[in-house]
Amino acid sequence: MPKPNKVYQIKVSLMGAQPPIWRRVLIAPEASFQDLHRIIQVAMGWQASHLHLFQAKDGR
Repeated sequence: MPKPNKVYQIKVSLMGAQPPIWRRVLIAPEASFQDLHRIIQVAMGWQASHLHLFQAKDGR
């Protein structure tokens, strides 16, 4: 029996946007931050000209 593929589901939100603007994306566990950057760019319709920050729930 094949192993199920694992995937992370991530919600990307723009702080302070009204109405709220967000996307839910799926990313492989082995993806790098560079991969995540590219995924966010595509999901938000950006072309590498918007500032963004990766931040964990604990603030890191």
